[in-house]
Amino acid sequence: LDSPELVNKKLRDDLNLLKTSWEIGEENRARFLQELDDLIQHLSRQNRRKIIAQVETKIFDEQT
Repeated sequence: LDSPELVNKKLRDDLNLLKTSWEIGEENRARFLQELDDLIQHLSRQNRRKIIAQVETKIFDEQT
């Protein structure tokens, strides 16, 4: 699982790529916002999986 620092760096890099690959104008705004929403949802799922794995590991460690 990626560390929060790596996830944040990837998000920053992805956002910079979106900004530079598109000229963010009014006509591209809706598409940009959709791409941003997709990235945020992906990171939320990834972070949720990481938290679940950490909790499961902690529970296992406490039981042994």
